[in-house]
Amino acid sequence: MPVKIGFIGAISNLNVIRTPQVNEVLDTTIRVKEEVFGMTLVEAETRVGDEIIVTAEMKIAIQ
Repeated sequence: MPVKIGFIGAISNLNVIRTPQVNEVLDTTIRVKEEVFGMTLVEAETRVGDEIIVTAEMKIAIQ
């Protein structure tokens, strides 16, 4: 399956709890909330181990 190209149209509800330290491993999870008219609304969450350090919502336009 070919990789689709997308563009971030908007970022909202960005919450940076803390920035990562040098050599910490980041794990980012993206969950699709909704797909309408070529736009995809996703929730993003970045963790260091079990600790959530960033959350956000993004609108992505897929070509």
